[in-house]
Amino acid sequence: MASARTPAEFLDTARTYNQLVADGVCNGPLFFNLGTALLLAGDGENAAAALRRAERYLGSTPEIRVNLRQALALQSGQPDADLPWDHVVFFWHYDEPLRVRAQLALCGWLLLWPALLLRLLTRASFSGNPSGNEREGERPREPRHRISGRLRSFANACLFFGLLLFLVFLASAAFSLLQEQMDNRTWGERTFANKSMPEQTP
Repeated sequence: MASARTPAEFLDTARTYNQLVADGVCNGPLFFNLGTALLLAGDGENAAAALRRAERYLGSTPEIRVNLRQALALQSGQPDADLPWDHVVFFWHYDEPLRVRAQLALCGWLLLWPALLLRLLTRASFSGNPSGNEREGERPREPRHRISGRLRSFANACLFFGLLLFLVFLASAAFSLLQEQMDNRTWGERTFANKSMPEQTP
């Protein structure tokens, strides 16, 4: 990669990187280098596909965003291109790597159960004396109900955010896993070509 100067040399570099992918190596830096080499070789379509795979492993880094925009512009034949609209609308899906999104989904799942238990406990506390009437000689229970109400509100907030984290990031991680599995199955069918200059006959 460091010694390549012409599109043909970058294409040879991309094929070398792609051989690592065929051998089962899959990580963000490899796909970023593969996408960059394909971009410099003039293959915008395959460069964009490789950079999207890098994005799943690394998140949407500034370098990936710049190269992806250039690959999309090269693919469309325009001098510049914006990122697809879904990068803005579903920013959490692209900004964080797949590993981080899976961990956030797990955090949401783990937050759900203590929140649900606390909600059930505070419900039992409310139902013990809902009228608030005390027997003769008993201390007033209003402060305890006030504390239980705050705990119940806290439990409801944790339950909501835990459920939100779990559903949003689980769906995001599952979709990325499906995309990665599909790319794994079809990646070998891709043909890399130097499209920035006419082919030269030896």
